[in-house]
Amino acid sequence: MTTTLPPTMPAIRKLNDAPGLDWCDAIEIPKIGPREVLIKVTHAGICGTDRHIYEWDAWSQDRVKVGITTGHEFVGTAIQVGEAVDRVEIGQRVSGEGHIGCGQCPACRQGEGHICEHVDIIGIDRDGCFAHYLSMPEVNIWGMPDSIPDEAKISDQLELMEDKSIIKWTLENEPENLKNWCMMNEDGELEGPLSHLFEQAIKIEGTNKSQGKHPAGVIISEHKLAHVCPMTQDKSGDTVAAFDMGDLEVQGHVKFDVLGIDLLSKIMEISNAD
Repeated sequence: MTTTLPPTMPAIRKLNDAPGLDWCDAIEIPKIGPREVLIKVTHAGICGTDRHIYEWDAWSQDRVKVGITTGHEFVGTAIQVGEAVDRVEIGQRVSGEGHIGCGQCPACRQGEGHICEHVDIIGIDRDGCFAHYLSMPEVNIWGMPDSIPDEAKISDQLELMEDKSIIKWTLENEPENLKNWCMMNEDGELEGPLSHLFEQAIKIEGTNKSQGKHPAGVIISEHKLAHVCPMTQDKSGDTVAAFDMGDLEVQGHVKFDVLGIDLLSKIMEISNAD
């Protein structure tokens, strides 16, 4: 199957050694080599790194290559594959590991290209995903299974909900994944052995102590937050966790989000404390 591409594409680029980014209406669509994949970007995420690049702080000035297309978090569809590509198929939904190693150094040969001495990072060293199209080596491409939902689509659905709760969304749309712990009956009430924990999580979802009412998550634990991690203060002076969600998850606490529903198996280890 051959995809007809437009002659050019729009992109957000870093063109000047100064704060800000540049909108470009028409740049060349990347070409691919025999072991590369051309991706049509459908969704891109704005990371804290992108803010650093926009503000052009000391780190960015020392690290980022001026003249590149920015952005490194994305999901898209493979629309062209090189002649030597055998793992990615045209039409496949994909994402990718943005650290592109040389493929020859000891780190790369051990599968640790992210610490390659000659690593190129998309959106920092080479063109990134804030564009309609992106090229990447096949080895850096990850297929997205149907079991992983489209986060942007979920966000749109949440906007239509009266109570914009990612936990309620999951109970309504993925009930099979949660039926051993909690279910929502026809009246919208929660039932099940851990329903009271789910109710507590829904109540704190969206406060300034959590990630907000979107597909990000909320931590469920039998311990008080201050007992399991260092605490700090945010810009408003409120006490918040100094660890991020991933750090707490590694400690064995439950990170509740749509993209990690399988982690709810850990909820069985949580006590029924109030």
